[in-house]
Amino acid sequence: MEKNRKMNSEQAEVFLDEMAKAVCDPNADSKVTDRYFTEDFVQVIDDTTIGRSQLDSRINLFRMEYSAVRFDYLSVIGEGDRIADAKAKDGQQLTIKVISLYTLRDGRISRAESLSRLIEGNPEDLQLLVRGE
Repeated sequence: MEKNRKMNSEQAEVFLDEMAKAVCDPNADSKVTDRYFTEDFVQVIDDTTIGRSQLDSRINLFRMEYSAVRFDYLSVIGEGDRIADAKAKDGQQLTIKVISLYTLRDGRISRAESLSRLIEGNPEDLQLLVRGE
């Protein structure tokens, strides 16, 4: 995505889908997150705030724990430098509904604010993957 480009809903969904597939690919290079997230990235998910290094650690854990991942976007809204989505993550009997608001800077995600809910699976997996506990 070109820097400082504003996205509509369709472009936002394509961006999120490309990002999700790239960062969850177990064969991805170690710098794949650099293409999609700023160095000062912050995520607030439920009651937990994480930074970029914690994001990288969680992505690596996710890649080790799950062999197949599918993201289904129920809806995506793109307006300027903001993207909102609602998605369900399916993989090895783990289904999590996540509602997120992303802020972009220079074509990469600089902030994500998310709420999650376990639909199916082990609550410990949600704690580990989403909240890092």
